[in-house]
Amino acid sequence: MSGVAQISKKTVGVGSQIAVNISLLAYHLKLEIRPKNYKLKADPFPTSSPDGKLKMHIAEIRNPIDVSKCSHPGEPGECCPVR
Repeated sequence: MSGVAQISKKTVGVGSQIAVNISLLAYHLKLEIRPKNYKLKADPFPTSSPDGKLKMHIAEIRNPIDVSKCSHPGEPGECCPVR
């Protein structure tokens, strides 16, 4: 496999992981933007983080993660990846 193909494969993996993380957040939590009058702007040169004024608030836990069946309390693992 060439070096170019390996870099592309890694890049796709990172992008896929970001999509999975956002999907999981959207599935489990209802988030609200604070302040409510915050204006999202399109930026031709985006950064990896939003403006310092943007805050996210957990308005509701839609689908809680059941950790009652966890075989190793205190340590995140396959049965309870999030604490």
